[in-house]
Amino acid sequence: MGESPSPGNAVFGPLERHFIAYGTRFEIRADDAAGLAALAARAGTLEWTASTASDPAVRYCLQRRSSGEAVPDFTLRVGDEVLAEGGVDEMLESFEDHAKLQTALHARDVIFVHAGAVSWRDRAIVIPGASRAGKSTLVRALLDEGATYYSDEFAVFDAAGHVQPYALPLSIRTDDPRLRLRIPIREPSDAAPGPVPVGLVVVTRYTAGARWRPRPLSRGKAFLALMANTVAARSVPERAMKTLSAAVAPADAVTGVRGDARRAARAILAAAAW
Repeated sequence: MGESPSPGNAVFGPLERHFIAYGTRFEIRADDAAGLAALAARAGTLEWTASTASDPAVRYCLQRRSSGEAVPDFTLRVGDEVLAEGGVDEMLESFEDHAKLQTALHARDVIFVHAGAVSWRDRAIVIPGASRAGKSTLVRALLDEGATYYSDEFAVFDAAGHVQPYALPLSIRTDDPRLRLRIPIREPSDAAPGPVPVGLVVVTRYTAGARWRPRPLSRGKAFLALMANTVAARSVPERAMKTLSAAVAPADAVTGVRGDARRAARAILAAAAW
């Protein structure tokens, strides 16, 4: 197998799709129709909307490397960076991870924070934290107890500090670190919830066998926890600080380690007395 040509030398022809998300334009170019269709379908699950606009801020280039084989093999690039080389599953996982971060980084008018988020009695419960902090597991337990799904990975805050739904499929890690199980939470016919103010910020991490014994957290420390997990904190610091200051102003906050997610979820909702 020879070295793949650079995106600038590749012949992509008419195989391209354009999208827009939170004011940012994206493009996917490809030399393989099936590969392009798979990427476009995954883009649709990320709340990217098909667009005719050109001049993208981010451009993905997909090349098929194994045209003579039954099982396709791809190279996916963004600019000069190789994101993935391999089969469809690996390519889609790498695309989704990168695309979500680019959506968050370039978003206009909203601030993306690494956090799980649910709505309970018309207020948001926000759980900031890095990857593998247990956000998705706790969000799923909160949903089982009756909360409304907003996000398991990014809480999206508007200028008023309210949390908007960003209801991508719930992402659960599997034994294979390269792949995740995706669980759609709402059917397409379900009415989408609207923005809600923050009622509670929960700063927690999972520790096996721990009991959920939360301590009150000041609004200042809750703000810092959100800022520490804000994707665009360095690129738009003033907007991020203004937005998150508004977000924590009406909210309570707690911190503590948790063990069993279901027990923690029940206790969190029971303590949400607004």
